[in-house]
Amino acid sequence: MGEGMDEVFELEEVAKLRRRAREARSTPDEGPEGWSRSEIDPHDLLAVFEPLRVKSGFALRAYLFRSGGNGNSVVWAVPDDAPFRKPEESPEDSFSPVPGVVLSSPRPPEALDDLMEAIEGNGSPWSYLCASLFAREATEFGALWHGVSWDETAIVGGDPFGGGPVEVGTAGGFSARPESWTWHAEAPREWRPAVSQREEGPEVIFHTYSAVMPETLRRHHDRYGPLGYRFSEEGEDLASGPGGIIF
Repeated sequence: MGEGMDEVFELEEVAKLRRRAREARSTPDEGPEGWSRSEIDPHDLLAVFEPLRVKSGFALRAYLFRSGGNGNSVVWAVPDDAPFRKPEESPEDSFSPVPGVVLSSPRPPEALDDLMEAIEGNGSPWSYLCASLFAREATEFGALWHGVSWDETAIVGGDPFGGGPVEVGTAGGFSARPESWTWHAEAPREWRPAVSQREEGPEVIFHTYSAVMPETLRRHHDRYGPLGYRFSEEGEDLASGPGGIIF
């Protein structure tokens, strides 16, 4: 894959991967109120993304939060010999905000700042798309009701106004009347998920539809460095629609 060249992926294989990921990270709806150690192993989620693995000497640990039918979680990467403490065993000053969630969670003192620092892969374009998806699936580990975010988005595999495929899921139906949408940026020429090789490192680009009011089409840019699978995430809203669900 040379400089500036894209490798694109069909929605069918990406959607299949997401379905498998949802099954792997499925956690019981009921459980102790507040924070608890997850009985579901986050390594099972990573195993869905076959080009990826945990670096030698590290392990993944997850904590779940339950409150009145709502659920959130956090997955940490730690040295594999670090103890898996119960929340009540964690010092009060070791609690840390959960990225993207208005909560603070038990954080092992040994935890890496970014989960993806402990992930490696085979270097293929598909592995970088897998890494972008895994990072988001990990944030949805154990999420319930108002804790759900990523599951309320659908990946787009073609121009949705021209009959292109939109992932089927919990995101609701797509309002396909282009005249009722407001565009904020230029429509992409390529809607399918793609990986480009830049001089600085790979870039993953994909598009999503959210039915949460207001309906939104969004472009995601994940930029990787020349080494490793930690990335910086950027995005922009392409267009907003007339409908949507209240979540």
